[in-house]
Amino acid sequence: MLLDEEMDHGDVLTQEKITITDNETAGSLFEKLAPLGAELLTKTLPDWILGKIKLQPQNHDEATFTKILTREDGKIDWNQDAKIIEQKVRGFSPWPGTWTNLNHKNQTLRLSIHEAKVISDNSGKKPGTVFSTPDGFAVVCKKDALEITVLQREGKQKMTAKEFIAGHQDIIDSILF
Repeated sequence: MLLDEEMDHGDVLTQEKITITDNETAGSLFEKLAPLGAELLTKTLPDWILGKIKLQPQNHDEATFTKILTREDGKIDWNQDAKIIEQKVRGFSPWPGTWTNLNHKNQTLRLSIHEAKVISDNSGKKPGTVFSTPDGFAVVCKKDALEITVLQREGKQKMTAKEFIAGHQDIIDSILF
């Protein structure tokens, strides 16, 4: 697109469509888009220089705006639907990441959530409540639950939920915040 005074506002020179999969993260999407953007730029520039491109105005009524993300934006609110939180986990990976707190032996541990999936839950338990699953653990949300598959304690290595639960059985029935 052409640059103008506003952010992501200028006329479009060319565009390409790609498929976004259900497990796409911001990081994996970047890996797809970077080479595609470079290729599209090398194909488009010669035609732009020769005046062969007809500019396409953007439909500004369909625009959405956001703020610059901070680490605090990644804090999980378990009072949201599991699907919303799962999308946040994917959309905020790798930056700013998603995280929650666990009260463990009278200290607050920060857990970064790297991968998760939505599962059905009709337990009626309070959002944030942790329960056991065959692959580790899940957390009750406003609607359904989020099964954590990969996480990381602050200052530690990433691990599967199954590995985490092996050393932290007492997390079951606790409430994440």
